[in-house]
Amino acid sequence: MKKLFTLVLMCMMMFIGFAQDPGTLDETYGNGGTVVVNPTQYLENDPMVHVQDDGKILIVSNSRKDGANYYICVTRQNPDGSTDETYGDNGYAFFQQQIVYKNSPIASVLGEDGQLYVAGKIYSEEVISTANVVCIDENGFANTDFGDNGWVMCDRDGTEFLDIAIDSQGRIYAAGYTSAGLDVAFIQRYTPDGQLDASWGDGGDLLIQEPGFSSYIDAIKVVEDDKLLAGGIVFVEKPAYSSQIRDPRLWRLNTDGSMDNTFADNGCFIMGINEINSQIRDIEVQSDGKYIVVGWNETTDFDAEDNYGRTATYVTRITKDGEFDTSFGDNGFTTYEIAVGDGCENYSNDIEVAHDDQIFGVVYTKDYVQDRYRQYAYNMNADGTANEDFAGTGLLPLPWSEYPNGQSTSLDIQKDGKIVVVGWVDMQPTNPNFVDLNLMSSRIHTSVAPQQGGETGTSEIAIEVEVLSPTSVKLTFTPNEYTTEYFYGVLPKDQYEQYGEDFCADYLYEYGMPTEGAVEGTMDDLEADADYIVMAFGYNAEGERGIITTKDFSTVGCIELNDIQFTVYPNPATSMIYVEMENDKDTQVSILDVTGRCVKSAELKGNVSSINIEDVENGVYFIMIQQGENSSVRKLVVK
Repeated sequence: MKKLFTLVLMCMMMFIGFAQDPGTLDETYGNGGTVVVNPTQYLENDPMVHVQDDGKILIVSNSRKDGANYYICVTRQNPDGSTDETYGDNGYAFFQQQIVYKNSPIASVLGEDGQLYVAGKIYSEEVISTANVVCIDENGFANTDFGDNGWVMCDRDGTEFLDIAIDSQGRIYAAGYTSAGLDVAFIQRYTPDGQLDASWGDGGDLLIQEPGFSSYIDAIKVVEDDKLLAGGIVFVEKPAYSSQIRDPRLWRLNTDGSMDNTFADNGCFIMGINEINSQIRDIEVQSDGKYIVVGWNETTDFDAEDNYGRTATYVTRITKDGEFDTSFGDNGFTTYEIAVGDGCENYSNDIEVAHDDQIFGVVYTKDYVQDRYRQYAYNMNADGTANEDFAGTGLLPLPWSEYPNGQSTSLDIQKDGKIVVVGWVDMQPTNPNFVDLNLMSSRIHTSVAPQQGGETGTSEIAIEVEVLSPTSVKLTFTPNEYTTEYFYGVLPKDQYEQYGEDFCADYLYEYGMPTEGAVEGTMDDLEADADYIVMAFGYNAEGERGIITTKDFSTVGCIELNDIQFTVYPNPATSMIYVEMENDKDTQVSILDVTGRCVKSAELKGNVSSINIEDVENGVYFIMIQQGENSSVRKLVVK
């Protein structure tokens, strides 16, 4: 349980700090903010995530359901992370177009009507890379009104769909490449009922052939006026390189599939961002219509003598005219090269833009030398600078990183401003067959204000109080659906009665902190044998103050709970800390990071013990002391 610390004490008003600091796990989700999603006892990987309007969470993945063949798997969670057993078969839905070795999901999109479209391929020794799209209804079953009993099969051999999108007319775009001698960038468009749309390209097919060798489309996004922005690569030859180089492009297409000549050079923007290999992985749009593009660059000249390559993730912004926006990040780019050195690669496959234009993404790193993977979520301001309110740096190591192998693959933003991140980890990294891969999902607090939609009503905050000791109380604040932000605080009851409710509310608004979403935590610096009032009120989307809620409680006559008294010094610390106890009982010490992950532990004996922390990275931590059933926590800064 998180701590709610007193920030200021003026006129006897005690304001409680944020319990949901941006970049911390939402402890109301799953087990302390994380869920292990395990549809079957076999391999699951490569998940994608979508948040429904009602807060339920869809996770699309690959699943080796029968231990032999791969299925498309969709599971749905309730908003708290529990499995929604009303979906599919007790919360899980499996799809197999043909009984072959692989039915693989590659991309997915959630329609406004609740229909889920998954683009993928089937593969076996007899069937090579046949692309398809399946439409799944809101209950977890194939929508038989779409295509052939819910499926559309591409009629071109050697085709693979790598992304999927829906426009405002409900038309579905599936993009990737098809074999036409060389592989060629390819897009098909289907009507809402799953038929090829003859008004698109050549009878529903569109090939984008550029000078060079093979070409691919990796990402598509429906943009203004139902135009389609497609991002991909063309393999080209460059002087001094013995092999072909991946050269990223953006194409903008009109609603009939023709090139939009108002964009860049006759509809094509040759990005030219790297002299070696580059790739585009995802595209999103900010509120001003500018395009956010994420991908990766090779950072070293890879040749035959190199054992490993090096890659870095980039994020860039493109204007609607088709130029780099140099006001974004560092001259147009923000780069994530978290793992640095030979054999270190950094990849990002998904990016999301919030309604306030904040940017969120996921990065996973590979260190081939140390055989280690790490997973991260990042948060940028609208201009591409790091949002340092998020985890202190704008970059959050995900709690699944205790497993040596794994990837963070996808994320989505809830209406309340939280992000849900999914990925996979290898539970048995020493097994070369990768037989125990599990899906992971975590929900993380951000500074994005909740979205408002539909009717605007009156804000109201529910308050729950549980007195824990003469000096501490557990408080829970739950805003209703009309609340965009709210304020809360605790003050002595006699002061509340002296100044009056309106004065205290105005003071709380003037000096308090705005908060979004439900809050639960403890306050530990109360006076014993005193009476208090808890106050909370919020605002709706129209900026109207809602109902002022108050609740009183008393610490009179409370019994003090057992607490371990100890001192930690120096604090801040650099290489060594000393823990001084008031007793000489055997003690367990744990150093926890802000996500609750234990980064170091030790067993102490005696009154004073030392702990070497040279291997603990700089940052803010919590040191927890446990003796039997009793425990205490202090803040620890390492620098």
